[in-house]
Amino acid sequence: MRKTWTHAEEEILASMLRNHTYEEIGRALGRTKGSIKKRITSSKTRPLPLIRNTLVIGDLHAPFVKDGYLEFCKEVYKKYNCSQVVFIGDCIDSHFSSYHEVDPDGMGAGEELQKAKEIIAKFHDEFPNA
Repeated sequence: MRKTWTHAEEEILASMLRNHTYEEIGRALGRTKGSIKKRITSSKTRPLPLIRNTLVIGDLHAPFVKDGYLEFCKEVYKKYNCSQVVFIGDCIDSHFSSYHEVDPDGMGAGEELQKAKEIIAKFHDEFPNA
């Protein structure tokens, strides 16, 4: 595999960083994901115009997701021209089995899981490569 980068390749790399994953860029340039990452991180002598915004979605605790959270995430993704999405924390709440006090009138395990899957599916539809 090639070791050096041509000016044309670097221009393509820089232009694709905003809207494409490392894998997609690698396929377009015939390079590995590792070589893409290495070029970006070792750019001290020839820096690239890097702007890679990541949308970080915090603990969903589905099915108890705050009303409007998906819409908020979509707005932030567009506003900041994010190129990737990362979920952190608890996607599913599992309240039925947590150490917190359980509400006797709350959902059972099956109902909670089913509703959580429905909500998470909506996030997946919007951010399938997260």
